[in-house]
Amino acid sequence: MGKANRFLNDEKAQTGGAVTAVMTLIMVGAFIMVGLMVMSGIYDSTGLESGDTFYNASEEVATGAESAFSMSGTLMLIIIAGAVLAVLIGYFGYVR
Repeated sequence: MGKANRFLNDEKAQTGGAVTAVMTLIMVGAFIMVGLMVMSGIYDSTGLESGDTFYNASEEVATGAESAFSMSGTLMLIIIAGAVLAVLIGYFGYVR
């Protein structure tokens, strides 16, 4: 059996971290999507126009959410990189 097969078939292999990272990535993506949909629904339903009492506050909230959600792609890349590093460290630590 090759090194990779021994690693993947070993119960002590550190593949749990990679699985956890992928599941975290899926959950983060789902939360971000739901958050965007909720924010969009709230923002559209208010229908505020320039001169309304809460117009400036709603614009600030929308701008803040936009900048926060724009960083979500970077967060996902970090999670993927962490999963790759966890697998590599586990593999090379096991093979010695």
